[in-house]
Amino acid sequence: MATKKGMDISVFQGDISWSKVTGIDFVIIRAGYGKNNIDTKAMQNIKGCTDRKIPFGLYWFSYALSVSDATKEADYVCDIADKYKITFPVIAYDWEYDSDDYAAEKGVSMTNDKRYQFAVAFLKRVKERGYTPVIYTNYDYLNKGFKALTSAYDVWFAYPGGDSKPGITGLTIWQYSWKGDVPGINADVDMNYCYKDYGKATPTPAPTVDEKQKVIDTAYSLVKRDKHPDRCDIMDWYGGFSTAINAVACCCAGQMYLFNEAGLLRLIPGGKVADCGSLCRNFYSAGQLYGPNDVKPGDLVIFSWSKERSSYWPASELGYKTLDHVELCVEVYGDTIKCIGANNGGVECDDFQIKTRSKSNISCCCRPKYANSGGDGGGSSTETPAVTYKVKAGGKWLPAVTDLEDYAGVTGKAITDVAVKVSKGSVKYRVHVRGGGWLPYVTGYDTSDYNNGYAGNGKAIDAVEVYYFTPSDVVGKTGYLRAKYRVAPVGSSYYDWQYDNEKTNGQDGYAGSFGKTIDWLQITLSK
Repeated sequence: MATKKGMDISVFQGDISWSKVTGIDFVIIRAGYGKNNIDTKAMQNIKGCTDRKIPFGLYWFSYALSVSDATKEADYVCDIADKYKITFPVIAYDWEYDSDDYAAEKGVSMTNDKRYQFAVAFLKRVKERGYTPVIYTNYDYLNKGFKALTSAYDVWFAYPGGDSKPGITGLTIWQYSWKGDVPGINADVDMNYCYKDYGKATPTPAPTVDEKQKVIDTAYSLVKRDKHPDRCDIMDWYGGFSTAINAVACCCAGQMYLFNEAGLLRLIPGGKVADCGSLCRNFYSAGQLYGPNDVKPGDLVIFSWSKERSSYWPASELGYKTLDHVELCVEVYGDTIKCIGANNGGVECDDFQIKTRSKSNISCCCRPKYANSGGDGGGSSTETPAVTYKVKAGGKWLPAVTDLEDYAGVTGKAITDVAVKVSKGSVKYRVHVRGGGWLPYVTGYDTSDYNNGYAGNGKAIDAVEVYYFTPSDVVGKTGYLRAKYRVAPVGSSYYDWQYDNEKTNGQDGYAGSFGKTIDWLQITLSK
């Protein structure tokens, strides 16, 4: 194809007079940086490109401190790409000197291997989401971990001032100047040549996560990892207990720490605890406690060293042994299991170690309800009821949506009313209007019923709360379910998922942010 001329822009170019922009074939816009910080000019620049029909892609400036962070950054930018339908289907990963400086400030020592791992995590997720992943780099960072990426991914290479196209493996975009002069922009502009026809995007939804495997992988990652060798990381995080080395509570608190590191602390019934007795009781109350002969990978296994009968309810009533220690089961063999846990013989209580344990020492097994893992405690079920919902925006009710087949809303138009129903069980929901307050709960689904058929009063909504009541026949097949929902503010990407009206693990009890109207809504049911 013929070489195309383009530019990359961010907040640093200020307010652009798009009607005056000429001589540009494509634009790469900074969508944001770090933990879902949206560039304050991104939406304005996206609208400018859309109005002028200039093909545009996106890049994300990374401040990742882990592989998980980098993957989340990729999802942040892909969500924006999905919402605004980018027409130059490139999504680039931008790691620079400021990224290294930020990591150092946070106590993370960067290595070539870490930079490589973070970049791969980002680029792989972008590819999974249906976009073309591109690594932005320069000669320096080629030697700091990125050179190995050039044979697998397209390269956007920064080399301003060069007289000719750099001879870099994988080069598709050359950033040839940082001092470009473009009509309508009162600032220096980064200029680029593109040598590849990127065609059109074919976005796909974010891949589902095998939660059980994620917890097991996280457990392995904690082995031989110690953020602070002079104190207990577990108790620093948990709080409320002694931080002394090998403090008694560390085994159970360690598993809470593990699940938190995996981003799945919500799978612990009753919230985090630091004693095996409470762990046993909470899992029993949730219907997720199993006997010693039913152990499976992913279980939190409580061991008995004395092998005497427990005096602690409900273990006492069930005939289980004493509740002395807990570890995560990662593999099951004939008479033994492989486990990973803390406070099990390391120099410090937060030294996670791999142990082989005899099944004869198992008291009971606490089984989290993992999603997408199959078998007991995992996977979605065909018994899960469906959620149907629709919204009013721009003065009219839009077509209904079921679960996550799509979203309800129109980009750029604030939602004013919401209607929700479920195929089995019941739901209550309410909305918060901007500049006002919460409106009463409703339970119906009838847009002609002003009192109980939908939530809203015709004013722009900035927050939504949904709560699901699980019927007994569904509980018996799938366990209790929760409403899982999220919203996107006008001009930005989705907020995090909310479950029912929960306020644990960083949740607010609702989806949204007071004062910021919303234009997208998604709802489904989840364990």
